[in-house]
Amino acid sequence: QAARNTVGPNNTISANTTAGIVLNNVGDTTPANPVNQNVIRGNTIGLNSTGTAAITGQPIGVLVTGGSRINNIGSAAAADRNVISGNSVTGIHITGASGLVAQGGTIVHNNVIGLNTAGTAAIANGSNGILIDAASVANTIGGSTPNSGNFISGNGGGATQPEGNGIRLTGAGTTNNLIQGNLIGLNLTGGGAVANGRNGVQIDGAATANTIARLANGIADDFLTTLYLATKVPVIVAPAMNVNMWEHPATQENLEKLRARGVHIAEPDEGYLACGMT
Repeated sequence: QAARNTVGPNNTISANTTAGIVLNNVGDTTPANPVNQNVIRGNTIGLNSTGTAAITGQPIGVLVTGGSRINNIGSAAAADRNVISGNSVTGIHITGASGLVAQGGTIVHNNVIGLNTAGTAAIANGSNGILIDAASVANTIGGSTPNSGNFISGNGGGATQPEGNGIRLTGAGTTNNLIQGNLIGLNLTGGGAVANGRNGVQIDGAATANTIARLANGIADDFLTTLYLATKVPVIVAPAMNVNMWEHPATQENLEKLRARGVHIAEPDEGYLACGMT
């Protein structure tokens, strides 16, 4: 597999049919093989060469797939910051078995995602700024060290991809990812709003009665509940459970606790359950 390559600085990568940059390890997930270690730094991806307007036609800015891991997109150095904006679907898409818990996945730090180069106005990626899905694990978005956080704002509202999340994590097995130290929904200075179309961070996965109870009572014993306690962005909870569990006073009490804290509850719809009830 191709490894230890560097893309940048000073490339403008736009208007390509599938993606601006693809890191593809062709399915090597051998734990003993710390593969890839590629670096993407200092590029403009999805915009014109001045970073002031989108160049249409490129769906994804950076695609990490096929087990590719231990890559760096950006770094703490200002010159290594990528501007990844104006792509018609997603700025960065990390998908599949990309990353191993023991070794880490892809590190995304100090990039501008969804804004112009100056970081003052939105040039949206059409759907999500960053999408992590399909059992991708151990990726880091931002970090705790100086200049490691990303600027993820202004995303969403595309005509065919109106989703509009700064960061979205979805799919079974998408676990052990870290989101830390980013500015989400703000300009480059953090002093003004440049909102993403819907949510700052969206983590998909139906909320069981057990999950709702843990959220309501401040129990942080897995990634989801820990992130809930740490986040300052709007939170939506989508319950999914048996109708008797939903109607139980304990569940309704826990939901009221969450509502009182400003959590939005996506009320369940009606339909047939596996037990035969509706």
